[in-house]
Amino acid sequence: MNKHIDDRDKLYPVTKGNQLIQNSRYNLTLQQQKLVAYAISKIKPQDNHFEWLDITVSDFNSLCGKTGNPGNNDYLLFRDSIMGLSETFFLEELETDENGNAKRDKNGNFIKRTTNVNWFDFELEERINSKGETVASKGKIKLNEKLNKHLIGLKGVYTSYSLQYIMPMRSKFSIRLYEYIKSFSNYGEKIEIDLEELKDVLLSENDGVRDPNKYKKYADFQRRVLDDSIEEINRYTDINVEILEAKKIKRVVYALVFRISFKTQVLDKDNNPVDLSENDLSPALFSYSHGASKPKFKAELLKRVNINCADEKEKQVWDMLQNRYAALANRHTKEDRRIDGGNVQYIDLFNEMIEKDRLESFINAQLDKYASRQWENLLEERAVSNPDAYTRACVKNDIESWQEFLNRSEKTFYETSLADTPEWDISVPKFKVD
Repeated sequence: MNKHIDDRDKLYPVTKGNQLIQNSRYNLTLQQQKLVAYAISKIKPQDNHFEWLDITVSDFNSLCGKTGNPGNNDYLLFRDSIMGLSETFFLEELETDENGNAKRDKNGNFIKRTTNVNWFDFELEERINSKGETVASKGKIKLNEKLNKHLIGLKGVYTSYSLQYIMPMRSKFSIRLYEYIKSFSNYGEKIEIDLEELKDVLLSENDGVRDPNKYKKYADFQRRVLDDSIEEINRYTDINVEILEAKKIKRVVYALVFRISFKTQVLDKDNNPVDLSENDLSPALFSYSHGASKPKFKAELLKRVNINCADEKEKQVWDMLQNRYAALANRHTKEDRRIDGGNVQYIDLFNEMIEKDRLESFINAQLDKYASRQWENLLEERAVSNPDAYTRACVKNDIESWQEFLNRSEKTFYETSLADTPEWDISVPKFKVD
C-alpha cells in the first residue's frame, strides 16, 4: 500500500456471509472493526483465496479518520489492534453438504457446530520506543483462510455495504448493529429481535460469553448502546433504523421490533451525508449502492450526462440504453457478487468512463450506432430473428470493451460500408443473449 486510503477505497464493498454476521460473538474495538472491513473490501470477485495486504500506521490512521503525522500512541495502537485480531473468536456454523445446503438431524433440526477462528494472520516490523514499549509502523495482514467460505464466492444469504458508510462512525456498537440489522433486511421492513440475542451480539467477548449484569436494565442498554448506534446508522449509512416497539412481559422487555428503510446516501469529502434523492450535488463516481434499484441508477446516470436526442428514433434508443445500463448495473452473475444490489463489474466500467471523461461520448456513440439506418440494415442482412435481444447483447459487449468501441465508432463506423461491417466483430455475440 503506497498511499493513504482515499475516496476510491471508501467505495469498495464489504461483503460478509450472514452466518458470520449473525452467529459470531466477538469484542473488537472500533479501529479493529474498521480494519477488518477494509481487508474484506479488498477481496476481488475472482479471488479464491486471501492475499497479503501491506499496511502502515498512516494507512491505519486514515482508515480511522485521523489526520496529521502519527504520534507515539498511534504506533502502539496500530500494533495492538493488529495483534488483537490474531486472537480467536466464537463462531457457530451450520453443517452443510457438498452443495452448500444446510444439514438436518433426524428430527429436522439444523446441525450446528461451534469453532474458534481468528480474523488475521500478520507480520509486523516492530521496534522499542523511548518508553520501552514495543510498537510498529508497518506490516502485512491477511484474512484467515478459515473465513474463506464466509467471504469468498458467496451465494444466497450475505450482506454488502460500502466501506464509506462505517468510516465516520465513533461507536464500536454502531458498526456491529448496522451489519446485524442489515443482514435481516431481506425479511421485510419490520423485524423482531430477541433482546437477549441482541445483547449477545453486541456485548459478548471473543469466547462468546457476556457479563449478564452489563446493561442489565433495558433503559441502560438503550441509552448507552442503542440510541447512539441508531443515530450513527441513520446519519451515515444507506438505511434508516427505528425501534417501533419494545415488547414486554410484566413490564420486562424481551424483544424489540425494528423498522428498516433504505435510502440513497453517500458522504462528502468531510464525511457529511449527502442525500442524492434531494440534492443535485452528486459524487463523480457511481457508488455501488446506487445499483440498488433501476430507477435510482437511471436517475444517477442522468445527473452525469446531458444527452440530446435529435428525433423520436434517437429518444427510443436512449430509453433502451438507460434500461440496459440499469439492468447490467443490477444484474447478478456467478462471477460477480451483488453490492447492495449493484454489479461491481459494470459499475466499475461506468466509473472508468467517468474517470477518463468518456461516459457522455460513449453514450452518444452508442446512440448514433443503434439509431442509425446502417444498424437496421445490418440486422436485416444478417436475418437476426430477435433484433431487440441481439442489440441488447451488443450493447453489453460494447460496454465490456468500451475503449475499443469508442475508437472504432469515432473513426470508422460511418466511414464503413455494409460490406465492411464484419470489422465490428458483432456477428455472433460471445455471451448468452438474455
